[in-house]
Amino acid sequence: PATMYWWARFDPQTVLREEDRESFDEQVLDWIEHDAVIQGGELTAWPDVLYERNEQILHWMQETKRSRKPLEAHLPGASERTLVKMRLLGMDSEHESMTAEDVITRLSIGYHTGLRYSSIRPDLPDILQGLEKMGHTQYDHMMFTTDGSTPGFYEEGIINMCIRIAIEAGVPEIDAYMMATYQAARHFGIESRVGSLNAGRAAHLNFLRDPKDPTPHSVIAKGEWVKKEGEVVPTGIEIPWEKNGIEKLSLDWELADKDMQFSMPIGLELVNDVIMKPYAIDTDASVERLSDENKEAFIMLMDRDGEWMVNTLLKGFTQSLGGLVSSFSNTGDILVIGKSRTDMKKAFQRMNEIGGGIVFVNEGEVLFELSLPLGGVMSDLPLQHLMKEERRMKQCLNEHGFSFSDPVYTLLFLSSMHLPYIRITPLGIMDVKKKEVLFPSIMR
Repeated sequence: PATMYWWARFDPQTVLREEDRESFDEQVLDWIEHDAVIQGGELTAWPDVLYERNEQILHWMQETKRSRKPLEAHLPGASERTLVKMRLLGMDSEHESMTAEDVITRLSIGYHTGLRYSSIRPDLPDILQGLEKMGHTQYDHMMFTTDGSTPGFYEEGIINMCIRIAIEAGVPEIDAYMMATYQAARHFGIESRVGSLNAGRAAHLNFLRDPKDPTPHSVIAKGEWVKKEGEVVPTGIEIPWEKNGIEKLSLDWELADKDMQFSMPIGLELVNDVIMKPYAIDTDASVERLSDENKEAFIMLMDRDGEWMVNTLLKGFTQSLGGLVSSFSNTGDILVIGKSRTDMKKAFQRMNEIGGGIVFVNEGEVLFELSLPLGGVMSDLPLQHLMKEERRMKQCLNEHGFSFSDPVYTLLFLSSMHLPYIRITPLGIMDVKKKEVLFPSIMR
C-alpha cells in the first residue's frame, strides 16, 4: 500500500498556480478515501495550520482522521511546545528526529517515531547509540525509514540495512525486526494483513542464514519465489505504464533565445544539497557564457506546457558545466541550469528528443543523459542499472564543480517550499518564511 503525500513536498496554497491548485484540490478527498492510501502527510505546511488556521488543510486532516488513517508530521528542530500543539491537532507520527533526545521527546508526547537512515540524513546509528546510553530499551513505538533516498543509497538493500545497524548498536534482535515489520504495520492499521506470520496475513517470507544477518538469501512474496539462494527469480510481471496513461514526455515548444533574459537582482545560493539563501547579483548576465572563475550559473524554471518561466542566477551548483536540463523536479516543470546559453538550448532539445530526462551538455557535447520515459520523472531501468547511472551523473557533476553529495535531491528541492530560505517556484522567486513572491513568473 502506498503512503499518500497530499501536502508533502509542496504547499498547494502558495506554490501552485490557480488553475493547477483547483485541479489538485478536487482530487484530495477522493485520495483520502482510497483503500490504497494508508496515511496523510507529511505535513510540511504546519505553520499554515498552527498559526494561520488554514481551513482547507484542517479539513483534509479531519477527513483523514475520520477515515481512521494516521497523520504524519514534518517538524525538524521543533520545540516541545510546537510538538504538543501539532499532536493536539491530530498528528500521529514524525520522522525528523536527528538525535536520541529528539526521539525521546516525541515518544513522551505520544508520537509514533520513525528512526531515519537516509542519503541526506544517515542519523540512525547515532540515534540508537544515544538511546542505549540513555538507558532507553523500549522500541514498540518506533519504526525505520529511509525517507525516500536516492538509488545509490540502496545498493546493499533497504530496511535490512536499518535492522543491521540496530543489531550492531545493541538493540535486541527481536526488537530490531519488530521495528521493521510489526510496529510499522500496527501504526498504519494494516497489521491484520502484513507485519507478522499468522493466519490471514500476506505470504511474504524472508529466509535468513542467521538472525544477525538480516539480508535474506531467499524471498517468497505472495506465495511465489522471487529470490532463491541469492538468485532473483523472474516473475514475468510488467507494469502496463502506457495503458495507465504514463507515457514519454513530448513538448510542443522550444527554448528560444528570447526566453533567456536574466535581469533579476536577486539570485539563489546553495548552502548545501537542499538549502538556498538569496544573494545580490552583481554579475553581467547578458553574456553568452558566464565565467568559469566563479560558481554562478543561469537557472530557469519553465512550465511543462511552455506558458511561463522564472529566470535568475544560481550560485554554488557548478563551476563549468555549460548546460543541464531536467524534467525531474518537485513541481513537474522543466529545470534549465548552466553557464552557456547555447549548451542549455542543446540540452533542452536532447531532453525532449529522449522523451524526458536529465541531460548535461558542455561546449556542444552531450556529456551525460538519463532517459526518464515514464512521464519525464521516472526511469524504467532496473534499479541496479539506475544506480550506475546515478554514479555517472554525480561523477560528471563533481568534475564540473558540484561540491555537495546528492544532486538528485538538489534538482528535486529547488522548488520545494518546505525548506529555507528562498525557492524558485511556478509563482516566481519565493521567500519561504514570509511566503511572499519576491519576483513573479513571466508569461512567455
